[in-house]
Amino acid sequence: MAPAPSVERIRELFSPWETGDSLNFIDNVLAPDCRFVVRGSHRYAGVYDREGIKAVEMEVDKMFQVPETIAIARIFRAAEGDWVSISMASKNGSLLLNGKPYNQTYLWATKWDGEHIVEVEEYADFELLANAVLENLEERRARDEL
Repeated sequence: MAPAPSVERIRELFSPWETGDSLNFIDNVLAPDCRFVVRGSHRYAGVYDREGIKAVEMEVDKMFQVPETIAIARIFRAAEGDWVSISMASKNGSLLLNGKPYNQTYLWATKWDGEHIVEVEEYADFELLANAVLENLEERRARDEL
């Protein structure tokens, strides 16, 4: 495996998140056979490949009236060279369908092969996510059925 990119390059690769373009990031940075583990005990907890996590992201995006944008807070490089932990947080302005702000925090432990992520373990405030899903996806489904 090739080592992870530089911290500066990782920031560049994650830049689509800053504009709410998560699908661009998924398509271009996650390897097709990426192993993406979402930790927790909620409806999205599980192990996904790139297409699976893309489907999850597309569903979660439906609960926003103002798309979630995310900024990197810190990048921690591991001694092994291909592992990097990335701390991120929602930027101000992300609004759910019910008008509530969505202020999420994330920690991704990522394994890289050059400029592609081949493994992710995601940790976040999953109670916040579960409540947002409960309050907003049901509202979205009701709107779509009308």
